[in-house]
Amino acid sequence: MAVLSTILVILVAWCAASVITAALYTALRRHHVRRQRAAAAGPHTRTGRAGRLHRPHRLHRHHRPAHPSGRSGWGRRVPPPDLQAG
Repeated sequence: MAVLSTILVILVAWCAASVITAALYTALRRHHVRRQRAAAAGPHTRTGRAGRLHRPHRLHRHHRPAHPSGRSGWGRRVPPPDLQAG
């Protein structure tokens, strides 16, 4: 019975050490990735996720009416008069 208890204690300690190691690795990796992203973004840009947490992304889009050129999006332009259909 003592042998089984010893084996059980060793297994529990082994599993606990594995869980602690995995949690530590995940935390350090997350911290490292955040520092890399902040450094790549530049010193004057906001970092963080506050804007994305309170609402889904689709509610933040600014819908604009259709343009006569048929193009949509932020960079739409009207083609020159000689290239317009009609």
